[in-house]
Amino acid sequence: MPVDNNIGSEISNGYKQNGVTNFCQTTKPTASAVGDRWYKPSDGTEWYWSGSLWLSKEDVIVGNDYRENAFSVNGTVWGTAFSGRRLSSNRSGVFFNYCTNCYYLTGVTTSTNYWTFSFYINYSDNTTELIATYSNPNKAADGWAETSVSLLSAKTTLTKTCILLYATITAAGSPPPMYVMTSVSTKWVHP
Repeated sequence: MPVDNNIGSEISNGYKQNGVTNFCQTTKPTASAVGDRWYKPSDGTEWYWSGSLWLSKEDVIVGNDYRENAFSVNGTVWGTAFSGRRLSSNRSGVFFNYCTNCYYLTGVTTSTNYWTFSFYINYSDNTTELIATYSNPNKAADGWAETSVSLLSAKTTLTKTCILLYATITAAGSPPPMYVMTSVSTKWVHP
């Protein structure tokens, strides 16, 4: 539960509990251990130290809803504008936790007939970066499956803004049609 901004000045700064230092200050503190916590009373945000970055407490998960029609050709599965807490040049960054696909195959996939999922970031300078890719060979038909890839990767927005996330599917051989829902989990990086 967030700390009330009205009592932020009454909390002692730098107190330790179970080896974790708890900071309550407007300026970015110097962490001493993974898991240190920081409450920033000037904007009411909470952060934790990952060992190299101050990351937001909350996860942001973006993705697409179920679609009635199966995908049977190469293409974009979903895309979304990506905006949030100060996501602009010289202000913040994005920490990518993981990418997930939930899919239902209408037939089996094999080592030569399968789908490849790819996740991309599009930046304000019109560059695109691949952040994850994986495939689904040798999967059974007529059942939902979930595949997830851990990214644990920070993308800075110090020189450009992350404006779009999207996912594509590409066929290898002749895979069966599939229904697919994708998502990406992120946290914010404190500037």
